[in-house]
Amino acid sequence: MRDHTFSSLVIVGPPKAATTTVARWFEDRDDFVVAFQKEVQFLDRHWERGFDWYRDQFESDSGGRIRVDATPTYFAHPSAPERARELTDTLFLAILRDPVERAWSHHWFAGRSGASRPAFDEMVASEVAAGFPEGGILVHGLYGKHVDRWTRSVGRERLMIVSFDDVATRPQDVFTDICARLGVTEEPVPKPVGTVQNASHRLRSPRLNEFMLKHHLWRRLPGRLGFLLDELNRRKSPNPPMPTTSRRRLRAAYANDLEHLRGTWTPEKLPAWALADEDGRHGEDSGAG
Repeated sequence: MRDHTFSSLVIVGPPKAATTTVARWFEDRDDFVVAFQKEVQFLDRHWERGFDWYRDQFESDSGGRIRVDATPTYFAHPSAPERARELTDTLFLAILRDPVERAWSHHWFAGRSGASRPAFDEMVASEVAAGFPEGGILVHGLYGKHVDRWTRSVGRERLMIVSFDDVATRPQDVFTDICARLGVTEEPVPKPVGTVQNASHRLRSPRLNEFMLKHHLWRRLPGRLGFLLDELNRRKSPNPPMPTTSRRRLRAAYANDLEHLRGTWTPEKLPAWALADEDGRHGEDSGAG
């Protein structure tokens, strides 16, 4: 078996937290190579295929370039953190978005992608009653729980946590910080830095999206044609505002986990959403947790 030790950046998620945006930052850099298909799903769905298969998801002439795998379902997967230990020369990046807003976005994205879904409040009530089941929407927002699991498995030095708000408002600083953690220069700064990718959208043809996923067209089509086809299949469709009652109900559901997060958050400053109470009010303290 070939040596599977290679330098990589693995963006572990969660879904609807700018993982696509950050992955695109590195596409035009000669010292990076982004996987053919954004969501490789090696650490969750394809682990049994082995490291040779994982290596083959990148260009064969990758050489010494840093491989970029952005798979948002890794974050909450029960086995992914332990499996990630085998990727020795790797920085794991988690982008944490307000879990309430993330769940709302994920709910609407699922519906627009062609999946059947219950009403939002019905989904929240069902998943909370079931204990945030694997495969649901809400489990991805249990940041306190998942940050602990990843930290125990790969170590704090290999887990980088950034705020979704920082990606949106100061992308250049986030890009610089990631490069510093990887030990590479930030220059040249790619044009996509500061550009939002995969914004709220509706698929023109869910069947085309299913066909592209099933037949791995991102990899099989020449150049960036697969990504261009994917973009043409989308049209912007902003999410409606979240009802106040739904927001309060969901914030209450995440309250215990957010309390735990406040004791384990690693950046110097906590984002405002992590300090909000169940009514969405922010406390005065904005220091480190």
